[in-house]
Amino acid sequence: MHIGIFIGGLCFGRSGQVACGVNLANAMLVRGHKVTVFFLPQWREEVASAPCYPISSEITLCPLDLSGSNTTGSSEFATISS
Repeated sequence: MHIGIFIGGLCFGRSGQVACGVNLANAMLVRGHKVTVFFLPQWREEVASAPCYPISSEITLCPLDLSGSNTTGSSEFATISS
């Protein structure tokens, strides 16, 4: 199964919501699921920064561009290694 998880502040700082989301994503991957984590980058430079908690490099990270400047969505996908 392909699971999508939204973790809004993935790269902003340490919080319980982020820790819970990252733990869930890693656990679902271990159970054999394909996982994509969606998050909100505050600045464009943060798209390439590492998440605050260790997250498997096998999890696809997808920053969401809510500005409306990206109409295709394809260039917004990124894989970020921990």
